[in-house]
Parts: sequence; structure tokens; C-alpha cells
Amino acid sequence: MVVLRSLRSFSRSAAVAFACLGTSVVVLGLVSKDEPGLAASARGTRVDLDRDGLTDLQELVLGTHPYRRDTDGDTYSDLDERARGSDPRDAASVPEPADYSLGMCASQDGESITALCAVYAKDTVLPSIDLKVGIVYRGKILLFSPRDIRSLQGYLYRGHDLGDKLVVMEFHFPMNLVRRLGQLSLFSVLRSSIPGTEPVVSTLPIVSFSGIAMMIEQKAAGISNGGGGATGVTYRPLAADDQIPSTWKSGQICFQATSAVGVRGASIVHEIGAADCLPMDTYCSPGDCAATVGQPLELPDPAALAGG
Repeated sequence: MVVLRSLRSFSRSAAVAFACLGTSVVVLGLVSKDEPGLAASARGTRVDLDRDGLTDLQELVLGTHPYRRDTDGDTYSDLDERARGSDPRDAASVPEPADYSLGMCASQDGESITALCAVYAKDTVLPSIDLKVGIVYRGKILLFSPRDIRSLQGYLYRGHDLGDKLVVMEFHFPMNLVRRLGQLSLFSVLRSSIPGTEPVVSTLPIVSFSGIAMMIEQKAAGISNGGGGATGVTYRPLAADDQIPSTWKSGQICFQATSAVGVRGASIVHEIGAADCLPMDTYCSPGDCAATVGQPLELPDPAALAGG
């Protein structure tokens, strides 16, 4: 059930509703009795100058413009495109028609990480949807009670078309948790109780490169020392420019060529075959990028999460 409460205003004249997907939201708690919990790590005021639902820091991470609601000028807001799976930096990439969809992103501010779930739904479908959030740890799916994370906040925005809604669910957790676990793979699953509908899954694996949180995204790209057409992953830093070490290369991104070699529970195990810093709008740490070549990398399996 979707519960909407008037909470705060992002302008003098227009109030935005606080969105909390009630008991249907399952968020993060203790990984185990030997691991730290995803307790609240509260930050200051949420800064979102263009009022599109993505904070300024999240937009810098994604490569979108923090002063424009619609970076690429295709009439869809950056939040709308993140929630619906299109590229907010490419005017030729627009959302596909759907009744509901889901996307995730994150940012790092000092020792705190903020994770965001962006949910798109039509008015007629919104009361039927159920959102669950959790982690995949060593192949196991872990879901937790909302009471285990005190920083959960929600916001409601208008979508592109009449009757479209965008719900933002945001929470914080300490960077130290990523360091201790080595990798923290967040995920969210959106389901509708309407017969014949399929669940939507979004994953957000996060690792640490020299103390900076890195978001892993699966991509197709070319490796300069190994030919083109490789399939693999990229690592996009979640921190602002002033937190990036001076030894990192600007205008580049870490790309690792990978191949699937097995399955571990709800994770697909990949082997890292090659790595390189490729041209991109972000930063690459050459040493960290190359350090894991030949090692396995576990990424959440969306099909396993959809059925879980």
C-alpha cells in the first residue's frame, strides 16, 4: 500500500508529498552478527537546485547537469530517465512505454553513502505496486525491516505525462561497511499485484577503490590493449571532484573486460580478463582498475532477484 504524507516544500509555492511505500518497503539492517549494520548515517540538507529529485551530487556522479531538470533536452527529466532506464545525457535515448519501472543510483559524501531508488508508475498502477530493497551478500538475498534504517526518506514528483508519478526513496549508510565487506550489492524489486504483470529489478553493486566508493555498471566497450567489442563492467566514482585523489586520471573511466564463469546463489560470478582506463566524463584509478585482473567478481543476477 502506498502511503502519501505531506512533508516538505521544494519551493515557496509548491509542496511535494512525502512518499513512503509503507510496509512494502524492505530496507537494510544487519548483514550478520559479525558485520556492521546499515544504520542511519544522516547528512545535512538535501541539495537539489534544479528540483528534479536527484541531488546535485548524484547528478555529478551520473554526468547530468545539476542546474537543469532535463540535461539532454528531450522533455523527460533526469529523474524520469533514471527511473525508466533511458540515458538522461542522450536526447536520442527516451523512456520506453511502461506502466511502472525502477532505477537506482548513489553518491558518497565523506564517510557516508546515500542510495536512491527512483520509481516510475502510472497513477492507475501506483496503488498496486510493492517495492522491496535489500542486498546480495555472498550470493544470498538479504531483506530487512524498515525499522533497521532510521534515515529512510521519500519524495513524490510529477512525471512526464499526465498521470505519471515518480517516487524517490533515499537512505544513508556508512562507507566503512563497503570497506569491511569488500563489495556491497544493493538491489530493489518492484512488483504489481495486477495479474499478468512482471517484476522489475534494479541492481547497484558498490566497491571501494582507495577509499572512494565506486558504482559498478555492466557495459559494452573496447579495451585499448585488447581489441574492441569487449563486454564487461565500468566503475564510476560516487564522490565529488574534490574527494578524488590527485593520482587518478580525469576524463576517463575504469573498464574491465569480464566473462561469466559460474553462479553463486543469487550472484553471477565473472572473471576479470583485462582492464584499462578509457575516455569518459569521470575518473579512473589506473592501479585500482588493474589490480583485480584474473580475480572473480560477483554481480547480482536480476532473474534470481525477480523470482526471490
